[in-house]
Amino acid sequence: MKMMLFSCFMAGLLVLIGVINGLTPFYGRKTSQFGISLPNGFQNSGKIRTLKFRFLSLNIVAVVILALPFLWLGNSASSETMAKWSAVYLMLSMLIYFLISGFLFLRIRGQIKEYKKRIPKTAEVEEEIVVDTTYRNQRLVIPGSVILITNLFLIIITVGITFANFDKIPAIITTHWTIGNVADGFAEKSVKSLLALPALQVILMLVMYLSNYSFQKAKQQIDASKVSVSINQNRAFRFAWSVYMLLVSIMIQCFIMLVQFISIFDLMDTMNFQIIMIGFVGILIGGSLFLTVKYGQGGERYRKLEPSQSENQVVSNYDDDSHWKLGIFYFNPNDSAIWVEKRFGIGTSMNFARWQAWGMMVGVIVLPIAVIFLFS
Repeated sequence: MKMMLFSCFMAGLLVLIGVINGLTPFYGRKTSQFGISLPNGFQNSGKIRTLKFRFLSLNIVAVVILALPFLWLGNSASSETMAKWSAVYLMLSMLIYFLISGFLFLRIRGQIKEYKKRIPKTAEVEEEIVVDTTYRNQRLVIPGSVILITNLFLIIITVGITFANFDKIPAIITTHWTIGNVADGFAEKSVKSLLALPALQVILMLVMYLSNYSFQKAKQQIDASKVSVSINQNRAFRFAWSVYMLLVSIMIQCFIMLVQFISIFDLMDTMNFQIIMIGFVGILIGGSLFLTVKYGQGGERYRKLEPSQSENQVVSNYDDDSHWKLGIFYFNPNDSAIWVEKRFGIGTSMNFARWQAWGMMVGVIVLPIAVIFLFS
């Protein structure tokens, strides 16, 4: 029963990822479709709607087909076989899916580029870049210090309880379990082995702090046709996601703390860890879906305020398609901003023309590898 439940969870998770990714064009900014900026009046035309639904349907078909083998694995007579191949197939299916989805994205993006070329020149209007010089005077995000303090507090609790009970911890501790909660990975008790998970907590704390910081520093993107509403939508968007990241950081720290205590106190048999993990993932995904549906990218879906009559201007946002490589990667040497809002999807990206962006990417990759090397 546990094996089948886990297989259904894996298949459902893969399908959910596919559906969410397929819906990306629907909750992104209307001004840019598949990474291509379009003038007002053409952003939601019949052609664009058709391409959006095509992207969604093909993503769903691809991910459902890729999820079917999980159901076969769930009927496997051997839990060890299932545990082994489920992990392998999950990585393989995710890789195949994102390759397929990436191909679909580029193909539809190419069709929209051709569609944009056929738009009559008479449909083009004056382009404007709007900058609010008082934008950052108001609080855009939760202070980064709040994330650091709350996370550090939980890390200290994890380390404190661990070493307060050092003599009670067995000489050999469990570091890995099969899907059936059978221990299959072990390590000798030592300061290094006991600090492995707290070290991971520190890395994730820094990642969440950096994610929150990116929402504070990302270059503002204001709709020139409804300036004041767009500014307030963007502020609400950034603050809501900042609160979410604070809550997520606390949940992640508590989850890792639980895993640490399960490992050193041998508590796996006293709880249904699969249900805890499914609930944990469900809350994370549910929260992000709620914010995505409510706010969209940059707060564009946030309907608390509507533009006044004077703000319904016939102007277009600045066309910077040339700086968005493949519609995803922002590369502009003349822009001093390091963080920018994503052109496709929700959240922020980086200006890959800045050395700081590459430095942060290297750090995010190297730090986890260093921890694995030092604490393995």
